[in-house]
Amino acid sequence: MPRSSLNSETLFRQALDLSLDGFGILRCHRKNKEIIDFYWEYANPAIAKLFKKERSSLLGKSLLKTLPGCKNSGMFDSFVRVVETGDPCDQEVSYKIENFSGWCQNMAIKLGDGLGVFVRDITERKIWEEQLRLSESRFRVLSESNMLALAFWGENTQILEVNKAFVDLLGYKRAEVFLRGISLRDLIPEDRRGEEFTILLKEVEEKGSCAPFEEEFIHKDGHHISVLVGIARLKAINYEGVVFAVDISEKKEFEKQREIFLGHELKNPLACIKGFSDLLLKDLDQKEDKKAIYYLNKINDKVETLTKLINDLTDFTRIKSDKLEYKDEIINVDDLIKTVVSDSQATTTEHQIILKGETQVSLLIDKTRFAQVLSNVISNAIKYSPAATKIIVQCFVGSKEIIISVQDFGLGIPKEEQKNIFEPFYRSKISKEIASGIGLGLYITRRILAHYKGSIHFQSEQGKGTTFFIHLPIRSNNRARKSGQKSADQNKNNRSQRRDYQTPEIKSGNSRQSQQVG
Repeated sequence: MPRSSLNSETLFRQALDLSLDGFGILRCHRKNKEIIDFYWEYANPAIAKLFKKERSSLLGKSLLKTLPGCKNSGMFDSFVRVVETGDPCDQEVSYKIENFSGWCQNMAIKLGDGLGVFVRDITERKIWEEQLRLSESRFRVLSESNMLALAFWGENTQILEVNKAFVDLLGYKRAEVFLRGISLRDLIPEDRRGEEFTILLKEVEEKGSCAPFEEEFIHKDGHHISVLVGIARLKAINYEGVVFAVDISEKKEFEKQREIFLGHELKNPLACIKGFSDLLLKDLDQKEDKKAIYYLNKINDKVETLTKLINDLTDFTRIKSDKLEYKDEIINVDDLIKTVVSDSQATTTEHQIILKGETQVSLLIDKTRFAQVLSNVISNAIKYSPAATKIIVQCFVGSKEIIISVQDFGLGIPKEEQKNIFEPFYRSKISKEIASGIGLGLYITRRILAHYKGSIHFQSEQGKGTTFFIHLPIRSNNRARKSGQKSADQNKNNRSQRRDYQTPEIKSGNSRQSQQVG
């Protein structure tokens, strides 16, 4: 044999020995010309490793004895056909033998009276394929269940596929969605198709999805439908992403009716009661009927308490639906603080409210909401320091923010309850014993401050008292003040304003609870 042929054969065997894929040469074992088995003439290290065997345990041995599972898997019959017909085969086979359980891809070609077999372990790929199949199956069940309206979108957010719930929601026939070339932008009102929508898509691109948000979709007949929407990337053939939508029109109508009930059905009768009570008080002052005056004042106190509860509930429902209105104007901070302190002093004869410092700052802010924030904190200080005689309100100003602290010398907040006091409807054990309320004041305070990128935190020690710190940025407000701007923030129910609210980060330490917002 020529030297070059020997070198080529040697190099070829070396290549097979170094191959990452398994390779073996099998010779036929016949009986009466019928193939009844194969014997291993060659096995490279990779195929021995794949089946967790030594090469020496394969060479010269029976295929059916070394890999008994190949008979039942159909692999043996495929090998016989390759030899008898000369046609190569490429098949995926599941092996279950003593040392190996998994999937392999077998590629066999005829070599004389036998065959060469390339074997590749595809177990991991098959596992992923099965997981994908199950995932697609679950997703198909979800889609076909019509519990959610689903739409798959592609380039330029054009809708490429929808389920029945989606077309039912919007009033289209399925074919209409595709013939009209409807995109995600077309689903929402025109005033939210510009920069706001672009920012949303950018977030989905960067993060893979966005938090669910409330939106309005446009029905085929033109009316708007309130929906809860989620959007996610879905890198698949032809698809860029998927949008999920749930009709919440009934929920929004319920919220509207609830607000009407709170705002009119409850507040109007209370206003009448207080009006008549004030008239009686005015008349009774002249007659000096002290007992009647005492009870009428009690009625007025209870009416004011109920009115405060109703106002808090109304604000809460508006906050949850992002409809709390802000009517900004330029105000003198010190004048407003003095007014709130004076009004708060009028509610208590047991405490002296001491005001220290001043800011000498004007802010562009909603005067009523700012007063509500400060009044809520001072009111809490009064309620939760029943045995104390003073409350200190102090003002500080920095280069970027003003800080207003409200210090009481009362009961303090138990350490185990401090993390919850900004949660809606949360009331501590102490508060239930000594004060009325439904636990919304501090929650509303936090959300109002969040709207202005402000924050609130506190320091408290049980038995010694609590100090709340209100922070409000002044840089952007000063620019507005200098330019003489005024704003009336109607706080539309759109997604961009909702996204200004960040999840509060709570930091606690040594009898200190910090609630940072914005």
